[in-house]
Amino acid sequence: MVRARLLVTALAAVVALPAAALAAPAPAAAPTATTTKNVHIRMSDGVDIAANITVPDHGCPCPVILNQSPYRKGDSLGTFWKHGYAEVITDVRGTGSSGGYWDVFGEREQKDGAEVVQWITRQKWSNDRIGLWGPSYMAINQLLTAEQPGTSAVKALFPIVPMSDSYRDVSWSGGAWDSSFMSWWYALVTGTSLAPTDDATDDPQFAFNTETQHLMDVAGFTGQSISGSLLGAYQRSLCDATGQTGPTCAYTDAGYDGPNMRLRSPIDRIDRVKAPAFVIGGSYDIFQRGTPYVYRGLQLPSTKKKLLIGPWYHVAGSGGGNGELPARTTSGVQIPDFGTLAVKWFDHWLKGVDNGIERFPDVTTYVVGQDKWVSDTSFPMRGTSYENLYLSAESAASGATSLHDGALTGRAPAPADLLLPWLPANNTCSRNSFQWSAGLSQTAYTQPTPCETTNAQNEAQALTFTTAPYKKATTLSGPINLHLYVSTPGTNTSLSTVVSDVAPDGTSNPITGGSLVASLRKVTTTKCGSRVEHCSVYGGGDIAAPWHPYTRDSEQPLQPNVVSELQIEVFPTTAYLAPGHRLRLTVMSGDAPHRLDTASTTVGTAGGAGLTRIWVGPGFPSRLYVGVAP
Repeated sequence: MVRARLLVTALAAVVALPAAALAAPAPAAAPTATTTKNVHIRMSDGVDIAANITVPDHGCPCPVILNQSPYRKGDSLGTFWKHGYAEVITDVRGTGSSGGYWDVFGEREQKDGAEVVQWITRQKWSNDRIGLWGPSYMAINQLLTAEQPGTSAVKALFPIVPMSDSYRDVSWSGGAWDSSFMSWWYALVTGTSLAPTDDATDDPQFAFNTETQHLMDVAGFTGQSISGSLLGAYQRSLCDATGQTGPTCAYTDAGYDGPNMRLRSPIDRIDRVKAPAFVIGGSYDIFQRGTPYVYRGLQLPSTKKKLLIGPWYHVAGSGGGNGELPARTTSGVQIPDFGTLAVKWFDHWLKGVDNGIERFPDVTTYVVGQDKWVSDTSFPMRGTSYENLYLSAESAASGATSLHDGALTGRAPAPADLLLPWLPANNTCSRNSFQWSAGLSQTAYTQPTPCETTNAQNEAQALTFTTAPYKKATTLSGPINLHLYVSTPGTNTSLSTVVSDVAPDGTSNPITGGSLVASLRKVTTTKCGSRVEHCSVYGGGDIAAPWHPYTRDSEQPLQPNVVSELQIEVFPTTAYLAPGHRLRLTVMSGDAPHRLDTASTTVGTAGGAGLTRIWVGPGFPSRLYVGVAP
């Protein structure tokens, strides 16, 4: 009755209004913009960087969104100009229509980023407030650009699936070459760079010079990088073969961490980033390891840095597939898609809009196995405690069809050793093969494949260690450290691991993994503070994420038939094991096509007939050190 009376009153008020007031408001005019293609931005060394620039037809000078890509720029970022931003997208040096030589995040490319920022501030359509945006390579470039001097105009970043460490995250995780991702990625960038430039018709002479430089770059950089990498410790012999000497030889240390890798690792200088950053990561991304370290390394208050980790591969995350978004966390926080998040982030920090994005949860993570989103103030989760799960030769009676169905237990087991033969082609049907191809193979399927959701094929050629069924729900959070005691008749071995959630029906669903070349086993015991490079991350008083120097000087060949301890970094995760489920560790000798051991690693392993013994017991406490959330 009350609702009816209010409705009658409202209708009467409308009838009393003038006719003009009843007319529907005229629809707002759709925003328009003007795009100028192939603008040449001259760098301080005389090289031209090519850019496409889109400027709204009304409302500028305005804030600017910059994206720097090696994959050939498009006409526009396609989103931000509709919200009142000018957009600049460039081909990085040596790619697309830009001149110079490509050398993957090299010193000159990093300076280019700063000089492009400075050029933008001098344009009449810019109000000197710049946001950096983009996924993958473009996300890494955001960090490297913001770390450069002279970039104070950068007021916000939105890096989607960025890398922290060029050696450990992807190129050489565990000390072996990432043959799956790196090979096709080099082919992708090289192939797009060798295609005719965008301005080939308008300026054929300039285009010819640019294309020539790109062609020379294949032999001068890409070819040398790959061939040197595959030789490992033998690569110095290429210096003599090619007549190169001393530190100028391009082959000297391609397979080791060193100055070239540190230059290209944003984590080493991330404290220079002063602009607010919203960081996106993926549970199965190629930068699964590094993205949480980017977040941790940013020396910013919680209002100015955020971390969102979702259930996607690299292609889905970097391509804007957004996985499960939009979604809502268990505490009721709404998570929109990437585009909406980015606009809100830039609106707040570039335009001063009070939209509350600075109060978005500090860390939002998709819990693998529970299929829910949770919000927290840290990664790993608040209150995470650490425990040891010891490897045991005793049967777990888990039903694993492995070389040995061992146990994971909270108590020290009886002494034993288990033989693991060298099978370098193992792990071809696995989540690893999807993850380290950046998820490209996954895009061909509408539903997860058996290779993604079971680890049975790989376990059949490996050693497994499985817990008893959990009596209550358990959530793993953060990095995992596998202490493994090994011996071999040779001087080297290379091991890969998978951590899985085993359902009551025996299905083994891969969660995360790690790997290590044994001769590169040295660990830096220095504790990390807010910085997370050249130090090991501790949790619960022990090393949760070991830092291996991976340098030529730190290499320690195994002594034949002498037991040595390996600490294998298992990449961070957030994973739920329901009551009745088990946790399984699989130890393998191969990880194809993800990892390709160098010539020196292979010779050292084959020299022992490819036989590795895993030792367990009080004298050799092989153990999985895991963080467990409340």
